Amino acid sequence: MSFQINHIYVKNFLSFSEAEINFDDLTVLVGPNASGKSNVIKIFRFLQAIASSNTNLPGLIRNEFSYDRHQHLFYNNNEPITLKVNFSYNKKKCIYEIIFNLNCRILQESLDGTNINSISVIKENETNYANTSEGRMGVDPYTSFWNYYGDSTAQKIKEKFSQIASYAFVPDRIRTIYPIQYNESLMHTGENLVQVLHTLLTNKRTQFTRIESLMRDIIPQIEQINTPPEHNTSNPKTRLTIKEKNLDKLIDYTNISDGTLRLLAFVTALNLESDIVTFEEPENFIHPQLFQTLIDLFKKSEKQIILTTHSQHLINQTKVCQMRLLSKKGTESSVENAKNLDEVTHLLSEGFFLGEIWYTGRLEGSEENEE
Repeated sequence: MSFQINHIYVKNFLSFSEAEINFDDLTVLVGPNASGKSNVIKIFRFLQAIASSNTNLPGLIRNEFSYDRHQHLFYNNNEPITLKVNFSYNKKKCIYEIIFNLNCRILQESLDGTNINSISVIKENETNYANTSEGRMGVDPYTSFWNYYGDSTAQKIKEKFSQIASYAFVPDRIRTIYPIQYNESLMHTGENLVQVLHTLLTNKRTQFTRIESLMRDIIPQIEQINTPPEHNTSNPKTRLTIKEKNLDKLIDYTNISDGTLRLLAFVTALNLESDIVTFEEPENFIHPQLFQTLIDLFKKSEKQIILTTHSQHLINQTKVCQMRLLSKKGTESSVENAKNLDEVTHLLSEGFFLGEIWYTGRLEGSEENEE
């Protein structure tokens, strides 16, 4: 992959007062409900939105997170939000940083790295200035430099950030007809899955065939996937159908199981353009016997994958080095790598499963060990 996020420093964002998170090719965020797993995913959603949106920060926050007040994004309203992202682009190390206050005024924003004409935006008195290789200019203090900085490499990096994909698939949202329109961008809940599949079927058949083939490997009963037009609507729409072996009648979208819909959404997402993909609780509606298949799909996708889960069975299919443990004290979330690795290795050799080791709290260490 040409683009990968390696480390994020976050301060004052949602439930994070301050935290540092390392990311691998596959990173599994584990923790109980309301521990902050989804808030890590929202960091990725924010990075995607700020690179792809033409709106200012208040509008971006309102549109992306549906917050009626952008103050909801702040852990402490008296301090600014800081996001510092260490990433690699074409194997070169780069850093992107943004700091903005409660009024969504950008106090500092910068991009730096090998083969990049660096840019930095700083607030001086009541004016924001952008310092670039082309000189110094006044800029809108509420709009990211991604909207106006013209360096060719920076624009390619902007495109990579804008392609970050975050999903929390909801079968009842997927189970619908959808307008026929060219679209290769799958929505957060997967509700336009049939539209994306129809686009691939009619314009990028090789891509569609690969998705269909992978689904046959996962569910051998599947013979064919199709997106025929829906004739009983005033505007052209399409619906999802599946043909199973030894069954003459097509299975219409209304009768496709929740698990099959989610699996099809996962496989489709992994065959789209994004280098970085996040999935929230991929275990939902999926039979545990398919968890290993799902993890194998993620590993073979040549994408950076970030998952959230609190499923012991899914954790069993991962490695302890891929896990990031989230917990919450009061209103503050924290993230740490697994501890007690020697003990964990011993327990695994004794036949224990990683999921049950996590569930008993042995990955977190004791307070005595932390002091």
